[in-house]
Amino acid sequence: MNRVVRFGIFSALSSFLVTMTFAVVCGAQAGPAGEEAKLIEVLRSNTDWQVRQDACRRLRRIGTARSIPALAPLLGDEKLSHMARYALEPMPYPEVNPVLRAALATAPGLAKAGIATTLGVRRDTEAVPALAALLNNKHDSIANAAAGALGRIGTVEAVKALFSAKRGKPGRAMALDEAALAAGERLMAGGQADPAQRVFNVLLNDTTRPQQVRMGAFRGLAQAAPAERPGQLLAALAGNDPVFRDFAAQLVAETPKDGNTLRYASQVSTLPAEGRVVLLRALATRGDAVARPAVLEATKDPDIRVRASALAALERLGTAKDVALLARVAGSDDPAAEAAHATLVGMEAEGVDDAMARIMGSGDAALRPMLIDLLVVRGSHAALPAVVARLDDKDLSVRLAALQAVSALGGEEQAPVLLARMKDAPEAVERKAAAKAFNALCAHHGETMLPVILGAMEDADATTLTVMMGALQRVGGPRALNTVLKEISAQDKTVQRAAMETLLSWPTPDAAPHLLPFMEGTDPQWHDAALRAYVRLAKNAASGKDKIAMLEKATSLCTSRENTWVVLAAWGTAPSPKALKVLRPFLDDPEVRNEAASAIIGVCRVMLRWRKAARGLAREALREVMAKCDDQAIRDRAQRTLEQRR
Repeated sequence: MNRVVRFGIFSALSSFLVTMTFAVVCGAQAGPAGEEAKLIEVLRSNTDWQVRQDACRRLRRIGTARSIPALAPLLGDEKLSHMARYALEPMPYPEVNPVLRAALATAPGLAKAGIATTLGVRRDTEAVPALAALLNNKHDSIANAAAGALGRIGTVEAVKALFSAKRGKPGRAMALDEAALAAGERLMAGGQADPAQRVFNVLLNDTTRPQQVRMGAFRGLAQAAPAERPGQLLAALAGNDPVFRDFAAQLVAETPKDGNTLRYASQVSTLPAEGRVVLLRALATRGDAVARPAVLEATKDPDIRVRASALAALERLGTAKDVALLARVAGSDDPAAEAAHATLVGMEAEGVDDAMARIMGSGDAALRPMLIDLLVVRGSHAALPAVVARLDDKDLSVRLAALQAVSALGGEEQAPVLLARMKDAPEAVERKAAAKAFNALCAHHGETMLPVILGAMEDADATTLTVMMGALQRVGGPRALNTVLKEISAQDKTVQRAAMETLLSWPTPDAAPHLLPFMEGTDPQWHDAALRAYVRLAKNAASGKDKIAMLEKATSLCTSRENTWVVLAAWGTAPSPKALKVLRPFLDDPEVRNEAASAIIGVCRVMLRWRKAARGLAREALREVMAKCDDQAIRDRAQRTLEQRR
């Protein structure tokens, strides 16, 4: 029998026997008191230590003060100390703490560290002297556990012990500092703000302590003394330490809107540039509107960094009244223009879109294209009437921007406007832009645009009909395709060509049968293009069966080497025995041998993951590629593919 299996069976059997032994020892005596008595007997017996562990585990749930004397001797047992503590730790009985303190003095090694931790969890203030005596223990685990326990107890006496201990190695020093932080937080939570502040001040003002400790003390001090917090944070914002400056800004942002926002905001102009930058960001995150006047004033700051931060802050603090300022900066050559533009994109204040629309109609014409683009990015459908009005703007760039916006924001009711621009716009570039916008509108709204297109095609000129072909393709569907097919027979050659080109680029497979007459015909103008379009649709066919049938048809209609290359490449996307059967004869044609070989490799790469019979066909085909191809790169690829499943 496998050794691992034997071990697993042995482990499972041992676990079962331990459980059964535990059940037998406890007996069937009913009631918690009776069960506790049996568990106490188990602890005092010489039974297997695993059984006694299970007893400790159960006593954690049902144990009373009666079980404490039975658990106490186990605290010094290296195998059972942790389980004894597990049972004692949550007990609400005052008798537990003296037992733990007594065991602390005599327990060995790691057991002593564990008992110290449990005393800390229970916050036994009478254990402080004993724990303090362990702070200088030669074993780091014991000393650090004692420090952690004192931090959890968190009394003034515990703090004195922590600050009096020898700091020694970095690991011990860090344990003492972290414990002191915890003690300060415990004092603060207990309503002892003054001693908590003293703890945090000691840690903060000692520059030899690790930075993370001082930052923790900085936060603790801000929480312990709310009245002094603004002064503390502003002093750090005005200081030269970038870490504490950024941390102070973070605390400004995180603290609640407690009435101090105005005090912070009023000091923006008094800070160094670096402090102004981070405070403006903090005020934005804080989101209190009373900071808005100070932020607006900072948009005039000579420092580009400060101006950019102020402009960015208006995304949260600004109102519709600030849109004019932001638009003016965003449209200027101010280095802070990008920040203003980003703010206009993200502002959620009420009336922002309306303000943009008003400025667009009456403000600086140079800003109008930018404002139109912003309304599109913001998805402002409510501003659509104002955008449509800009189609009559005197400035061509504004009209072009408006056309693009109508295609993004509009619906079928705006289609007549775009059709009119296609016909009547004074500039050719504008007419072209209107056609592009109309096509985009059709792509956005699909078949709902079909009646509009068909209506526009009635008595339309060749230019309009040509545009409608592209619109029909974007709408898609059987009705649109049938309309395109009818126009292939149009008398106007321009319309006819546009319809044919639309058919050739039709994205869905329902166009494939309509390409066959051109593939089977003798007109060289359309044969090659139709075959390539047909192959493209075949590659995207939903089922492998349809793809293979279409590729077989295309293969039979190839009339040139170039077309054969296209079809062979498509066969490489149809992994199947049929594909190999079609492709392998082409290895004998030197004009297309390499293309056939590449396709075979693509097919075999997939088939080698199939059933045994398929793998055999694939290996046979790859060996033929290696035998017949002179191109060393192709031979190497075939060899690597052949080896992939070995």
